Amino acid sequence: MKRTAQDILNFVEDNDVKFAKLTFCDIFGNQKNVSLFASELPRAFAEGVSFDGSSIAGFMNVEESDLVLWPDPDTATVLPWRPTEGRVIRMYCDITLPNGKPFEGNCRGYLQSVIKRARAMGLVCNVGCECEFYLSETDEHGNPTRIPLDIGGYFDIPPLDKGENIRREICFAIEEMGLHPEHSHHESGHGQNEVCFRYTTALKSADNLNTFKSTVKAIAARNGLFASFMPKPLANQPGSGLHVNVSLLRDGKNLFDGAFTPDSEAVLAAQLVQLADHVAGLHLLPVHRHGHALFKVDGHVGGLVGGSDGADAHLQEAGLLILGLVGRVLQVQALVAQVPQVLVLGVVGLTVDLQGDVVGLGVVDLLVTALDVPLPPGREARLDDG
Repeated sequence: MKRTAQDILNFVEDNDVKFAKLTFCDIFGNQKNVSLFASELPRAFAEGVSFDGSSIAGFMNVEESDLVLWPDPDTATVLPWRPTEGRVIRMYCDITLPNGKPFEGNCRGYLQSVIKRARAMGLVCNVGCECEFYLSETDEHGNPTRIPLDIGGYFDIPPLDKGENIRREICFAIEEMGLHPEHSHHESGHGQNEVCFRYTTALKSADNLNTFKSTVKAIAARNGLFASFMPKPLANQPGSGLHVNVSLLRDGKNLFDGAFTPDSEAVLAAQLVQLADHVAGLHLLPVHRHGHALFKVDGHVGGLVGGSDGADAHLQEAGLLILGLVGRVLQVQALVAQVPQVLVLGVVGLTVDLQGDVVGLGVVDLLVTALDVPLPPGREARLDDG
């Protein structure tokens, strides 16, 4: 059951909550927030909280800068690393224009529109994210260095693995925040770690990924370390992957279950895998400037490899799901396929140009044009030149 605004107001009163962080992401995945004193929450729920959208990269221009945050009470959680006296809660927000119209740059809202489209087709999307990160030492000013926390390798134990207690603290924290940690271990690179948490619905999964990243960074900082989710922060060490595993259910049946046969709807997913080499050469989503150093396509249906920094999690998931929202015959020069009315998901890689500039959503635009699905933030339906 979803929690209401009144549920959160009651919790605030009963649990000594003094501050509420209203949080959202820009299109590059950078989390932003404003802290409200708890007594201001009733007004925030009723009227929203205005802010200057022109100060957020990729949002608004100076002439039309006003935007409004609307906290989602169902995302409220206590930040466990903050003081227990005068607690702090965090809620993710949706964003509208002052007239109440949804803001097109709200990646969370865009993902919700894609989920709605899938639901209209009788499909439910569950998403699980596996996220790798590096822990490095900081200098005397608290700035990150290129010195990894340890020289451990894959599945190593102490003393080679010096991140064991950090991962333990991360697991306890995200569990308290509503995620379900499943396992953690040292990864292949020096100072590289992975903590896996359970899959859930697409929107909740994207929220969880943002929660996970902010939690890891906060706990690392508390321990005098720096956590990096860059695709390849150290040139001589393995890159960090973001694996996105998607299951699509119709009438409770996973369309990716069982062997692929010519008569199976799910075989279309395997066909899209064969197109991955073509997709890899196209620009899909804005990702980190070092993404080209890691870029590759995973070999598993529904899996994606790429760093988790550089694009909002909601926008990344929406782009992936759009690739599956195929509702009619799609004929495009580089992606020619005969596809009946079924939601399928291919394996897609994220890349950037070699200059590290943010690039467009060419593949998404191409499918949006054919499928009449909502456009991503700030995009026109056109094929990218890249």
